[in-house]
Amino acid sequence: MVDNQAGAVIALAAVVIGRRTLAGSSLRRAFTSERSDLRLLLVPVYAFVALVVYLGAMSYLSSRTALLQPSGSSTGASCWAALWR
Repeated sequence: MVDNQAGAVIALAAVVIGRRTLAGSSLRRAFTSERSDLRLLLVPVYAFVALVVYLGAMSYLSSRTALLQPSGSSTGASCWAALWR
């Protein structure tokens, strides 16, 4: 059992190290080349920021207004709890 776990750890380390070097060389080549479409690398960052802003706005609205609350509830927490049931 220990041999299998050691093998799994070694395999995982190899994959992580391999991906890291591949990603590093790809990013290095992208930033050193004369390309005008490098702004596309920021699309995942913008998407994450938009998701955080959206969730923050929904959380604020659900705690401040009765618009998103089910009838009979007094807090936004119960609304979010109802969404995850």
